[in-house]
Amino acid sequence: MIEIARLLAERPHRATIYCVLFSAEEEGRLGSLAFVRDVIQAQNVPLHAMINLDMIGVPVGPDGARYDGDLRVYSAPPDDSPSRDLARLIAETAQTYLPEMTVTVYDTLDRLDRWGDHQSFSDAGYAAYA
Repeated sequence: MIEIARLLAERPHRATIYCVLFSAEEEGRLGSLAFVRDVIQAQNVPLHAMINLDMIGVPVGPDGARYDGDLRVYSAPPDDSPSRDLARLIAETAQTYLPEMTVTVYDTLDRLDRWGDHQSFSDAGYAAYA
């Protein structure tokens, strides 16, 4: 995460990018819920998208299979939600710039019995995916 932040900081962007680290989302997403409430909403931050880099470096899926070079994207329904639009944009961008990468967009907020911090943003109406 620190390397991603360093690379992003090397050049100008058209909008502010926040790099925020949350932990233990399984304990109730307290950090991401507080961030949405106390920063994004309280300060009227014009949030366009929340990208949750959850389980980075874990190439083993729930079925035990390895997913090297694959990106699994989870986004909230319905199909025309901001989160699903963002997920499709990520898939299309990867296809254009990294055609060797397989991106699968799942029609669910997250994996069964899992909770990601992107849910706090999606529940508040922001485009978010994990």
